[in-house]
Amino acid sequence: MSRLPRTLKMMNVFVNGESFAGEAQTVTLPPLARKVESMTLNTGFDVELDLGNEVLVLGHKYAGRVPPEILAGYGAPGLGSQMVRFAGGYQDQDTGANELHEIVVRGSHKDITPGDQKVGAVGEGEAQTTCTYYKHTVDGVVLIEMDMLTGLFLVNGVDRTAELRQFVGL
Repeated sequence: MSRLPRTLKMMNVFVNGESFAGEAQTVTLPPLARKVESMTLNTGFDVELDLGNEVLVLGHKYAGRVPPEILAGYGAPGLGSQMVRFAGGYQDQDTGANELHEIVVRGSHKDITPGDQKVGAVGEGEAQTTCTYYKHTVDGVVLIEMDMLTGLFLVNGVDRTAELRQFVGL
């Protein structure tokens, strides 16, 4: 049996706990990508060594303009001073079942683009938030949690860095 896609039916974006329902138009979720370095083995084959995670960046766009609450967080001290939460309600087109995806990030707004503004037209502004913390939950189950400042790397219930953190006293 073929599967139809789960479709985003409703969403909301919260910045530092404040809801932007209706204003938040688009969220570009951070790509999960490993940082790798190629190495040629003495067997003549190349492999890629896993060196950790690439920098995560979450994009968020707003109708009208960039909300002042986001502008107020620009340049705030601390790597994790800004929190952005995406809540998306997806519906399975096969069964009608609903699924809640929540992505919570902490970081700092690295780019804020006010965009073109024109009288009589709805403008669009956007922000890019560099993440020092990332957590993706589906229906209350944590699938991925990464805290770049503490070294936590949890995937589907498995803490992949627990032993290394214990070794070095973190």
